[in-house]
Amino acid sequence: CRWVDYETQLTNIKKLCTNKSGYIGIAWSRQERKWLSMISIGNKTKRIGGYKTQKEAVEARNKYIDENNLQHQKNIYIGELSYGY
Repeated sequence: CRWVDYETQLTNIKKLCTNKSGYIGIAWSRQERKWLSMISIGNKTKRIGGYKTQKEAVEARNKYIDENNLQHQKNIYIGELSYGY
């Protein structure tokens, strides 16, 4: 057990139980009819973009993590998962 700052703690979060996409930082927007890719940085949620497929959203989030050298957990795309609706 160790004490860490909030930024480090954000990298250790799991998928929320309300997550219907099956991927961290990926959500379906009924209003926009797109998959949204998001990431939390320093108490703020940054929207990366809206995509037609889950795969594009997952890849965009992973690319954003790589390009910005973030310590966030990446998603491994395993196929199209349920909308949950």
